[in-house]
Amino acid sequence: MHGNRSKLLWIAALGLAAPCGVGALSGGGTAWAQEAAAAPGDAEYSAGIALVAQGKHAEAAAALEKFLTAFPKHARAATARLRLGASLLALERGEPARAAFQAVLDEKPPADLRVQALLGLGRAHVALKTPAPAVAPLTEAFRLSEQDVDLGPADNAALGDALLAVGQYGPAAQGFGRLSDFPMHPEAPRASFMVGEAHRLAGSRSDAAAAFRAVAEKYWRLPIAPRAALAAAEEFVALRQYDEAESEYRRVLQMHTESAAAPRAQLGLGRLALIQGKYAVARSAYTAAILVYPQAGIGPEAELRIADTYAAEREHAEAVKRYTALLAAKDPLIAGEARYSLGQEHRRAGEAEPALAAFKALAADPAAGRWSQLARLRVAEAQGEAADPAPAVAALRSVLAEKPERAIREDAAWLLGEILLRRNDFAAAEEQFKSFSGETPPSPRAVLAEAHVARARLELGDPAGAAARAAALLKSEVEPEVRAAALVTLGRAQLRLKQEPAAATLREVLDKHGSSPAAPVAAQALLDHYRADRKDPEAQALEALIAQRYGAVGKAADGALEQAAAHLRAGRTDQAIEGFLRAADSHPDRIGRLRARAALAEAYAAQNKPAQADDQLAQLAKSAPPAGLLARAHAGTARAYEKAGQPERALAGYQAALAAQPDEETAPLALLRAGSLLADAKKHAEAAPLLQELIGKYPRSAFVPDALYELAWRHLSADTPDKARPLFARLVKEFPTHALAADAGFRLGEEEYRAGNYAAAAAHYRPAAEASHPVAEKAGYKLGWSLRRTGDHAGAAKAFAAVAARFPKGELTPESRVRAGEAYLELEQEASALPEFEAVLAREPQTEAERTLALEARVGAAHAYLMKGDFDKARSLVEEAADPAKGWIGARAHMVRAEAIFLKEGAKAALAEYARGAARFGKFPDAVAEFRYRAAECYEKLGNLPLARKTWQRVVELSGETEWAARSREKLKASPAAPKAPAGASLR
Repeated sequence: MHGNRSKLLWIAALGLAAPCGVGALSGGGTAWAQEAAAAPGDAEYSAGIALVAQGKHAEAAAALEKFLTAFPKHARAATARLRLGASLLALERGEPARAAFQAVLDEKPPADLRVQALLGLGRAHVALKTPAPAVAPLTEAFRLSEQDVDLGPADNAALGDALLAVGQYGPAAQGFGRLSDFPMHPEAPRASFMVGEAHRLAGSRSDAAAAFRAVAEKYWRLPIAPRAALAAAEEFVALRQYDEAESEYRRVLQMHTESAAAPRAQLGLGRLALIQGKYAVARSAYTAAILVYPQAGIGPEAELRIADTYAAEREHAEAVKRYTALLAAKDPLIAGEARYSLGQEHRRAGEAEPALAAFKALAADPAAGRWSQLARLRVAEAQGEAADPAPAVAALRSVLAEKPERAIREDAAWLLGEILLRRNDFAAAEEQFKSFSGETPPSPRAVLAEAHVARARLELGDPAGAAARAAALLKSEVEPEVRAAALVTLGRAQLRLKQEPAAATLREVLDKHGSSPAAPVAAQALLDHYRADRKDPEAQALEALIAQRYGAVGKAADGALEQAAAHLRAGRTDQAIEGFLRAADSHPDRIGRLRARAALAEAYAAQNKPAQADDQLAQLAKSAPPAGLLARAHAGTARAYEKAGQPERALAGYQAALAAQPDEETAPLALLRAGSLLADAKKHAEAAPLLQELIGKYPRSAFVPDALYELAWRHLSADTPDKARPLFARLVKEFPTHALAADAGFRLGEEEYRAGNYAAAAAHYRPAAEASHPVAEKAGYKLGWSLRRTGDHAGAAKAFAAVAARFPKGELTPESRVRAGEAYLELEQEASALPEFEAVLAREPQTEAERTLALEARVGAAHAYLMKGDFDKARSLVEEAADPAKGWIGARAHMVRAEAIFLKEGAKAALAEYARGAARFGKFPDAVAEFRYRAAECYEKLGNLPLARKTWQRVVELSGETEWAARSREKLKASPAAPKAPAGASLR
């Protein structure tokens, strides 16, 4: 429920809160309730209904309960129970309301009352905070009331609320969106806003921003408009579309000056300036919020944001002073944030003791809410490095037990998983990292979490499981650091399983990911392997490499540098920067300091701070870094810019990497990404040489398949498919196990399919359909169609059925089931066909396309029953579908109906049906030809051969290119002309 207003709107929609509604549903207008009782109970009923109409729900509920007790069999008992349920809902008595509506449904009322009871039942479940059981009745109510201007909108809103509550955000957006068909309905503005909310929860920020903005523009006179504009601005900020965000904030300030949203919009302008490093502008905006909106109570928050600007400018003393002053704020959340920011500021300045003191004080203050939780995370980070990390584990588990917001929950789970890994508590660590899978929208840490799960499996004595997980990760495109971690786990698992590729797997880490945190682990594992196998020359060479490359890194692995790197991987850039700053200043090894400076540049780029990132890169360049390090730093920074949605800066970074003498690991990455970014900017002439250089100069690079794929797509975009085809073919041939090979094969299949080369298309679709790749569903579906086009119905049935089996919830699964069923019918395997059709019929269609597909499934099922000899069942399934309004499938339904009559009642009864089909479905020549052909068969069966031949001849003349014309010619040849039947000859 959304407040009493929403309840009253729903009651009004049911016709329960206005006299005209009562009259409409009770059958006699408002005057009816005033008439003298014509039968026992009428007066009591009328009195209860009148109370409902007056909005006196407590009195109405008592009166209607009394009426139903005294007259349970009254003709209007069901209507009274509906009114009772509505009044109980208005009184927020959810459970008795639910029981009232369920009682109406149990009586199997007519459709008009059933839809009201379904809607009421769904609303009652939402009121009871049990939304899952609400979905089914509300969905059925929608189907029954879709075009009802009274009940339809109310059901759409209720269905949207229920779906939103159970986490089905996409369907919820559709449910709310249906109210756009009823723009004048009172619920339409809220439903439009909830479309944006559903998209926001689903992680579709662009769709959310567009939906919120549309509400602000469409309903600009209503109170919901400023709220929608603020929501749109928040989404635009998250998308880094700052100009768009600013326009929404200014919309509020210009059009909704007196609204409660105006002060928040003014703060939003300050936030935008702060994000973009315009600190003076930000302070001016925050100060204006204090002066212009003194009654809004936002002064302390604005003061807090002003302190943030000084912290961002590295004005340490001023920031500390301002945060300290806000510790006494009356609002515990403002005071909590101020103390947390104070701790963070001390951390940035390297003042560990006052920082920890601030965090500990805040961690003990539950009134500070999320800030207390965040403080416990910071305390746990410090404690996690101690000899006994048990307090850190306890603190993190206490945060998780409070079910915090998703960002905090993920931070806590991640940090806890890392600590548990260091403690060798692999089972508990695995549990934490597994929590990152299945999130909506997916967590950015999910892929790296899966790498940690694979490692935990290995440490828990399951090398086969670890290898399977790591190998699955490596089949998809992942970040180099994740790839390195997965390769190490796979290599170590292969060693335990005594599998031949182990050494090559570990060597790939050293050769292609030598600067990754996983590389020293790979080196040590490979060294142990060489020693165990007595490969002394290889061991000695590897020892020299370890001493040269990882001597200092190994010492720092458990120190600040590695901890900062972990923060950066997890997206905690503030903490990462603090750690890298300390390492850049105090690391005992020169190479360690340079690596810290390179990582600093990447972290600043991740925060979209180009000035700071450029400063670190400049200092690194002046420090005579070892070969490859500067190029890796430029590439890492470029990658961070790319993730931050800054393609121009990313391109410049990759180009700088290419100019800095990159090694064989960095050069292919920079060539690929620079080429891709140039291609995205439509600069194909500049992109192609880079991608071709990668393919020609680094043929063994793991990025060659990506370059081939990128080049091929550019040719497709330029409408030169002939140039794309050999690139896709090379990718499939040379890299058959690469994740992109499946997609490339699918593209080749599409080209052959469009050209009508169905056998060749099937050969390309088949391996793509069998791959572990998102394109597999489409490939399997198109494989089925290709085989169907070649007449291989057995192969088509198998392909379509495989799609349904492998992707039970896939978008193409319903249609694949129908096509599989049709293929089985062609093979006369009705027992196999029927389950496919019935699986589709068991689903409730939501869209016009789904309804059409359900109709095809119904006709297919009827055909299967026809083949089984159940003629009545076949006919009952298609009675309603045999309608010209249903188009071609309506013609097929009529054909099945006629066939059922023919098989059960004989040729005479069926003849009229075939003739009627030919008349009704004239838009479809093939169908008309078949109807006439069947009619001729009936004439033949009834002994009227002249009329049969005449009808076949007509099929030949009017439908000469159809299958039925060919059959008619055969019939004409096989049956010699007979004397013309006398006029009026009986068909009996």
